[in-house]
Amino acid sequence: MRLYVGNHVHLGTGVTAARLVGPAIGMEDVPSVDFVLLSHLHEDHFDRIVSSHLHPGMPIISTPHAAQHLHSDGGFRADTLYALRTWESLEVTKEGTDARIIITATPGKHVAGWFGAINDWATALPPVMGAVVEFGRVWDGVGAGEGEEGEGEGEGEGSRSDRNFRMYVSGDTLFYNGLKEIHTRFPTLDLALLHLGGMTLPVINVMLTMDAEQGVQMIHALRPETTIPIHIDDYDLFKSGATEFRRAVDKAEMRDRVMFLERGGVYEFDVSRGIRKVSEEM
Repeated sequence: MRLYVGNHVHLGTGVTAARLVGPAIGMEDVPSVDFVLLSHLHEDHFDRIVSSHLHPGMPIISTPHAAQHLHSDGGFRADTLYALRTWESLEVTKEGTDARIIITATPGKHVAGWFGAINDWATALPPVMGAVVEFGRVWDGVGAGEGEEGEGEGEGEGSRSDRNFRMYVSGDTLFYNGLKEIHTRFPTLDLALLHLGGMTLPVINVMLTMDAEQGVQMIHALRPETTIPIHIDDYDLFKSGATEFRRAVDKAEMRDRVMFLERGGVYEFDVSRGIRKVSEEM
């Protein structure tokens, strides 16, 4: 099962978005999933079809708001829902391997300006988060912090991590000055996945995700080695698509730092070899 072209998702009171293109793969083709990283609880990210296919005990990492509603309304188990507040981190390991992932929640704003002030009071739109995902290994031994100066907390006793690859996922945020702290805390980002599209609420003309111009501002602020735009052309409320972002990237002379994947394209990175990357299109 999947959301087909023309299907609608609910985004808020009286607001829906129609799907313009189908997903690259169906739920039946998704490989084995260890956990879900969810920026916020909106149906264009976590629709009812996905929800119905996931086991109630699937580990889901998200905002406190999303975790609460996934348990109370979605029937997911409370003990496998992990709520992160801004700058809180969670360590994920996999039994039988030395794989280690550290996920740190980063700031995000779904809406700004006058509507943002109203939303702070009425919570018409859910809180959002981004995430820095650090891929590494666990070594038995003496606890130690990360090697990058000015970063990292203590790694806990009995293990330490070798960080090889760091990825930022923006979530559905607008660009604003508060996001610049991400670069202060994580000056090295190997890859950034930016949610763009300039999703805009009809009638009141309020933008909910970064458009092309804000995407370029984000690259300037965070300085990732490679950026891949996602969440850019799926629904009819997206007003700033891939074509606009290509133009903005070319104008900013950043084309060598941005990779555009066709739908169904694959991007591979080798966490054991740091920033070594290979791209491929299906």
